[in-house]
Amino acid sequence: MAAYFRSSSSDISIEVGEYQEIPLPSKPKCKHLNAVVLSFGVLCVLQGALNIALRLTLRDCTAPPAPPAPPAPNTTEESSLCPPLWFRFDTLCFFISQQRNDFDFARNDCQIRGARLAKLHNRRQQDFLTARVQAAWIGMTDRGREGEWRWLDGFPVDRDGLLWAPGQPDNVSAEEDCGNIQNQRNFVGLNDSPCSNLMQWICERPVKQTRKQPGSDRK
Repeated sequence: MAAYFRSSSSDISIEVGEYQEIPLPSKPKCKHLNAVVLSFGVLCVLQGALNIALRLTLRDCTAPPAPPAPPAPNTTEESSLCPPLWFRFDTLCFFISQQRNDFDFARNDCQIRGARLAKLHNRRQQDFLTARVQAAWIGMTDRGREGEWRWLDGFPVDRDGLLWAPGQPDNVSAEEDCGNIQNQRNFVGLNDSPCSNLMQWICERPVKQTRKQPGSDRK
């Protein structure tokens, strides 16, 4: 717009041009820029994860296959070789009583179970059974002849191949005619005791024979 001003003393005219609004500089679009940067960062992370997954996949494809796992043991067949509450050693099953009684009771109890009082065949078996008891009857006696120790099946006891407790057998009371295993402090091995003493006992029986599958012997 134009305006004119007149002075009384002299004619002076001033022309004022039209008013124009000068626009202010716009603010930078920071929000849009931040969104772009954030999106780029997410894409970089996804790209890195994709690269890792691809490398793992390629490694699994090129690696040699793992060897097959060994077959699980047939625990059902193994446990069926001995009755419940019995345990196996070599070709024999053993039972250790939880109660205590005299020698004759122990012998009869084993017979009822279809077994006999244990017979020690070697030192390895003796050590195996000794570790599981403190004092237990086994199937040896010298009732037939004093000092001549025999198993209940009539075979003589191997005095040299088995371990006797220190100073045993001694027949202190002249009635120590029944044999047992001792596992006491400073007193470990075979021992003779009166047959009326009360202690645990060990029964023995062969493992059950498993039936062979037809054709299992064919080569």
